[in-house]
This record gives sequence, C-alpha cells and structure tokens, in this order.
Amino acid sequence: MKPGDRVLDVGCGVGGSAVWLARHGAQVTGVTVVEAQLRQARARAAGLAATFLLQDYMALDFASASFDVLWHIESLCHCPDRAAYLKQALPLLGDGGRFACIDLFPTGDAGAIEGLEDMRQACAFGPLVSADRFVALLEEGGLVVETEDLSDRVQRSMRRVHDSARKAAARARLEVLFGGSPAVLSRAEGAVACADAVLSGQLAYRYVGGRRC
Repeated sequence: MKPGDRVLDVGCGVGGSAVWLARHGAQVTGVTVVEAQLRQARARAAGLAATFLLQDYMALDFASASFDVLWHIESLCHCPDRAAYLKQALPLLGDGGRFACIDLFPTGDAGAIEGLEDMRQACAFGPLVSADRFVALLEEGGLVVETEDLSDRVQRSMRRVHDSARKAAARARLEVLFGGSPAVLSRAEGAVACADAVLSGQLAYRYVGGRRC
C-alpha cells in the first residue's frame, strides 16, 4: 500500500492493524459490530487518520469505489455467507483496488474438523470455506488472485496459544465448580480447538489477495 490509500479494515477489532496502517500513511476506516472494540479502537487511533464505525460488514454503507483496499485480518472466519459479503463489498473498490485477507481455511472436509462446534460456539465462526472456493469467489468478482499458505510461520504462535488456552480452560473448570462463568470456559476450549486444528493441519493459516484490473 501507498501513503494516501483509502483502506477499509473489515472487522477491525480493537484497531491494532488500522493504527499501524494509519501510522504508515493510509487513510483507514474500520468497522466492527462490537461497541467495546469501537471504543478501544478510537482511543488507540487518537490523532491519526483513522475512523471507526459501528457497522455490520454484511451490510456495508459506503458508496461504490470508496476504497483502494479491503483489508481483513482474521475477520472473515466469522462471516455467515462469504459470497453475499463479496457481492456487496467488492464494488467498494475502485479501479486497481486490492483485496487482502489473512484467515483460517479448512484443508479438507470442514465438517470433520475436531472441535469445530467448540470453535463455532466460543469464537463465533461462520461456515468455513476452502481456500480454493474463496479464490473462485474472488475471481468471479473480477479480481486477479494470489494466495500463500502461512501455516509454517505461525506454528510457534499456535503452540503458545494452545498452551495458554489449556491453562485458562483448567482454571475455568475449577471456577465453574464454584459459580464461575461457563462462557469463560467455552472461550478457552474454543481457543484450544482452534490451535489444535492449525497444529494438526486441519486448518491452514493463509493469505489470499487480489487486484481489480
């Protein structure tokens, strides 16, 4: 990306990547459906060219060709319908606009992934779509697509996530016995299942990008 590029950070969370982009000269708009994330993102981006909105990315409210880049960091795994999302999102790109996504993609039958229901319940996963299918959807939308499997680069991180989530789950089980929140246990178990799936190769951590020519 170049300084001055208009970037839509889709599912921006607490604004980490949006702040990084703004510090490197991009004009960033981030959208999230979580009010607590919105407050944190706005506080982090004070003084930077970054705007954050409470908006569902399945119903984006922007004019056509409003952005040079659609940016997604681990946000499309929550998407309920990727074809429907792309149908209304890709027109937001102008000529030469770029699409960038880093996310989890099943390497085989998504329904056979161990712990999938834990991930859905705890991590709000939508239907998981293979990388090949997602590439096809982008190509149908008129983009020239490139992709790269980054799973080898995140093994150490995934092991750390796995270990810390197992410890958190063990604590949460004890706390539930004494009236603690089952939701905390559910989130920890979902994180363990997700890390397991990446470490076992059932889920790939992959970059998918494209450009409108």
